[in-house]
Amino acid sequence: MAERLKTRPVDRVKVDASARFNAKMPLNYKLLSTHRHMSLTFLFICLILVCFGLLMMFSASYGVSFIQSSAGLRTQLDIAGGLDESSPVRAILEADATALARKQVILTVAGTLVAIFIGACVRFRQFTRPVLGILLYLLVTVSLVYCRVQGTVINGARRWINLGSNSFQPSELAKIGAVFFLAGYFSHRSRTRKLEMKRTSDVRLSGRTGEHHKTSLNKQAFLDVTWPALLVSVWIVLTLIQPHLSGAVIIA
Repeated sequence: MAERLKTRPVDRVKVDASARFNAKMPLNYKLLSTHRHMSLTFLFICLILVCFGLLMMFSASYGVSFIQSSAGLRTQLDIAGGLDESSPVRAILEADATALARKQVILTVAGTLVAIFIGACVRFRQFTRPVLGILLYLLVTVSLVYCRVQGTVINGARRWINLGSNSFQPSELAKIGAVFFLAGYFSHRSRTRKLEMKRTSDVRLSGRTGEHHKTSLNKQAFLDVTWPALLVSVWIVLTLIQPHLSGAVIIA
């Protein structure tokens, strides 16, 4: 008891000193200190996947980009009167096969900078709040249902929703939403289970301990495995009936 009384003032002094130090820290140092445990391995994996995706996008789009840019250049020269119909290379001209890939690279860099800014200013634990998870799930589900009812049909698949001059696929939103939704859900479940274990650690039900423990395990198994699987299965089914098999496989 005497030792505890001796150490308590020292601990208070340490806490007060730490609080004063944190209050005097500049804002940029605080932001860096909150992200000092960032996983470099995860960062490099993300960069590799982004580069691989851009490479695959260029491989799939360079032919279309070449044809589109060639057709546009032919139209401009035809209007200006500079197109020589007798030229054997008039159909090739100076087409750009990297136009679509270059546009995608610019959008990727811009999106990455925005994501870095948001990640530096907002604590990531704010995204694990249950309310945000519920709103995200409702947003993705409503967009998938709307796409099924009022979506645009292209090549026999109803996958797109028109937003003025642009369009997007709700299944792409579901891919990202599944990551954030499940991460927030399991984070909330982890905190809930710790609280439940703390509450039941001091409670011993004589004669009913085994039954209570079995019921608790069944409930935990349902909430930790079955329930999130059922929720995500709704997105998978709505994506399959578009049809969009590859998107459903990625979500699953």
